[in-house]
Amino acid sequence: GGAGTDTVNLQGTLSNTFNGDILNFETFNKEDAGVWTLGGNVPVVNDVNINGGTLHVNGTMSSGTGVTIAAAGTLGGGGTITGDITNNGMVSPGGSNLLTITGDYTQNAGSTLGISASGTTSSSLAVTGTTTVNAGSTVQVTVDGYIANGTTFKIIDAGAAAVTVPGTITSNSYAVSFTSDGTADLDLAAVRQANAYSTASTNPTVEAVGAVLDQIAASGPTGDMLTVLNLLDTLGSAEAVADAMET
Repeated sequence: GGAGTDTVNLQGTLSNTFNGDILNFETFNKEDAGVWTLGGNVPVVNDVNINGGTLHVNGTMSSGTGVTIAAAGTLGGGGTITGDITNNGMVSPGGSNLLTITGDYTQNAGSTLGISASGTTSSSLAVTGTTTVNAGSTVQVTVDGYIANGTTFKIIDAGAAAVTVPGTITSNSYAVSFTSDGTADLDLAAVRQANAYSTASTNPTVEAVGAVLDQIAASGPTGDMLTVLNLLDTLGSAEAVADAMET
């Protein structure tokens, strides 16, 4: 960029990665359905707009007037963003990434915070400013492996102000759901469905296998049994679980 108002528009429908710095621009727009991953330093004088597709920030980004995520946009990554973030779409750090927000975070009604969880680790946000999670928003948990009953995950580490709980918490797992506590930070607690695997099938043989797996899941699996439960906990329906136990 030079004199005047300079704008970056990231466009396209494919996946792209750029690890260099993007400097001297006043406005930054992510458009279209593609995925862009940025690994460098991206200081933006004014606004950052994620209007469509996915922007992964793995380096550093700053915005003088804030980052706005539209309904069709997704922000992810494990980097640091300086500036206020307004989520009208999706924030999803991915994997076990920690996305750091040096500023305020507002999760509006109709928007989603996407979290990946497995074992005792999850993706999460660290917010230094005020965190506002509106009741009409959603936390969407993707279970990537076995999770013990009662395991807690701090999905938003809020530096200032109270966090309220989202209106809806969804899980891709048939066996594992989540409750939330937004008293200070936003924490999730895993709740394993009682007898999840033994009730997944009406076949007596499969029911018996499921009953054994339920006992192992409750006591803490290791070795090959952990490998089995790492798969089963990611399945989203009784039918899928029963099919997996039959094979």
